[in-house]
Amino acid sequence: MTREASCALTGALREAREAEAMAEQSRERLRSYVRVRTLALQAEELTTPGASRVSLVAAVSMAGRAFCAAPLGWLRFAACFLPRALILTAVYLCADGDGRMRAIRGMLAAASFNVPRRLLALQHVTDIAPLLPILSWVQLELFGRGGVSTCPASALIGGGEWLWPTPPHAAAPRRRACSRAPPVAPPVLEPPFAQRRLVLYIHGGAFVLCNPATHRSLTANLARHLGCTVLAATYRRAPRHAYPGALDGLLDLYRTLLGAFPAHGIVLAGESAGANLALALCLRAAQLHLPPPAGLILLSPWADLSDTTSPSWAHAHTTDYLPLDLARLFAAAYAGPLPLADPHISPLHDTASFVGAPRTLVVYGEGECLADQQAALVERLREARVPTSAFACAGAMHGFPLFADAAYWGWNARGARASTLGAARGTREETAALRGAAEVGAGAIASFVAGANIDSHAAPGTPGAVQAFHVMRGFARAAWDASLPADERAGAGPAAAPASAKGRT
Repeated sequence: MTREASCALTGALREAREAEAMAEQSRERLRSYVRVRTLALQAEELTTPGASRVSLVAAVSMAGRAFCAAPLGWLRFAACFLPRALILTAVYLCADGDGRMRAIRGMLAAASFNVPRRLLALQHVTDIAPLLPILSWVQLELFGRGGVSTCPASALIGGGEWLWPTPPHAAAPRRRACSRAPPVAPPVLEPPFAQRRLVLYIHGGAFVLCNPATHRSLTANLARHLGCTVLAATYRRAPRHAYPGALDGLLDLYRTLLGAFPAHGIVLAGESAGANLALALCLRAAQLHLPPPAGLILLSPWADLSDTTSPSWAHAHTTDYLPLDLARLFAAAYAGPLPLADPHISPLHDTASFVGAPRTLVVYGEGECLADQQAALVERLREARVPTSAFACAGAMHGFPLFADAAYWGWNARGARASTLGAARGTREETAALRGAAEVGAGAIASFVAGANIDSHAAPGTPGAVQAFHVMRGFARAAWDASLPADERAGAGPAAAPASAKGRT
């Protein structure tokens, strides 16, 4: 065989292998497409009056299970918490935005210090949230003022909830809990593949508590202000599933989503324990040579489960609500037989794997019990040359953006329409503060585009919980633009936001 024939044969074999690899990639993308596309068909939704009654019965049953798991503990909780809660409720109803945030912190502190120390009992209580259809109305309509549609995610991709913004010029389909209307499918696959944008959100709850329903106000605000589809994921929780159950399930979900969304269009976000899982997911994906997401948003990250002696734990007893003994129980339940300082459990100790992580935004309150480890996480990410920005709010408690709607009524009013609650209770000074938060957030977009490592604090006189969403919007848009391939960046232009979000700010 001549040299020319040998080279031609080698080239033909190489082209055949490349064609086969591309065909396999297309088949895998098609399989993932089908799995994501069937989410509305496979979702189980409460759409009939009979199903609503079943949901109420299930909620009562779940509450009974929680009580039976720790009956004496719940009786003690009622005696200690309810008198305090009545006083704080009165303060909440009469206060301004900052006063309402302090009342919320007081309620959380009174609850967390008095709840039974039985993890399954606490888990059952938070599992009541998805069984209460009225909760969605309170989160999305009463406080959030609409603008977001939701749909349960298919069990084929692990469950959870899809949320997406409704354009101002199009009326959102209204579906009450007792409606017979069919589920509304999210427009996740409407834009071209390269222009799809997604926030994969991992909820907090100390690896044991909560679910997408308990964090719906936060995920709805992400969809509303980032102008994109949000998938609030579920995962296997402790104590029934210790490490690595949650991380393995989220890794499978990420692989599936890569078949329907480009990696440069995905932003990972998480709060508290969810931020721990989001960071660990990025590091695990890099080890498996999966394409990294465009960016990583960590809200009040619990990145070091072994940290119980840092000064912030002692200094935050008046500004936060996390009891140290309960945090130790949660950490031990998730770690299982592994030590709490293991890098797989506490990503703060896995600094060697930080190299190559996507650009990151860390949002935390300086009044948190975890503030010291969160500041240390920012420094270690920067030492690994990861583009890292931080937004700190003075005196803010753990997970403070989660309570923005409940504390600052009316800040999400669409256009010039004011919230009913905001118009009734809001003051002129509070309205000006909300407007100032929006102006500061608008400036954050240009800052994130211009630089990678940015340290910012909540502007004086503006609600930090509100400003945080404007900062996250600027970060996400900059991350999507920066990670877009060069040949697509010029043609995409403003299409970085999905079609469903056009016209929103």
